[in-house]
Amino acid sequence: MLFERFLNPARVSLPDIDVDFDDERRSDVLNYVRAKYGHANVVNIGTFMSMSDKAAFKDVARVMGIPFDRSNQISKLFTEVNDKGVVDITASFEKNEELAMILDSDPRIKKTLEITLKLIGNIRQT
Repeated sequence: MLFERFLNPARVSLPDIDVDFDDERRSDVLNYVRAKYGHANVVNIGTFMSMSDKAAFKDVARVMGIPFDRSNQISKLFTEVNDKGVVDITASFEKNEELAMILDSDPRIKKTLEITLKLIGNIRQT
């Protein structure tokens, strides 16, 4: 990696440097680092990714057997955003007449939405 990449004046914060280790040998690396720097100075960290409105809808639609093109067509209509700038599926269904008509005319979409609303914000992966 080029050092100049870290000196970019457009960068707001300092870059982070991380290294991923193979699952099978990760404990060896952690044991070495703990022995060298002390147990109190070493910590594991992780990132949790939560389910967004659109991703949750598409996942549930796939499981419900709704064709990919149809779920994409519907999810493109999710245009309402909340105060955090994130897509709000509930507001989209409430404010978009086309979405409301789809919801009323297709029981599978209605069931997909019900399940989706239960999944939004849950942890998807680490």
